[in-house]
Amino acid sequence: MFEQLIQKTQKAVDALGVDVKVDVIFDDETERYYLAGKFVQRLKFKGFDDMFVQNTTLTEELFPDADTAFRLFMGFFTPNRIAHMNATDEEVMAYEGHPSHYPIA
Repeated sequence: MFEQLIQKTQKAVDALGVDVKVDVIFDDETERYYLAGKFVQRLKFKGFDDMFVQNTTLTEELFPDADTAFRLFMGFFTPNRIAHMNATDEEVMAYEGHPSHYPIA
């Protein structure tokens, strides 16, 4: 049912050079569909010596339509976030700020 949207979104995130697996999921609680992107997020928190690594799912409700969900979903991937997602573990460990503020080389 949402195959075109999944393919379009997967192609768009692939073009950004980030490792995100795109799908559409249904939430039984809200009874709504969501455009979803799964990826590994790496963060360094001030005062901690270890890198925090978690599997993350970015979601955007398919409301009012798929095009709006696509635009909002893709808006998450700013140049700063893309640079942070593509940074080495050493670069992530050296940076203690928010991914959306990561410096662009």
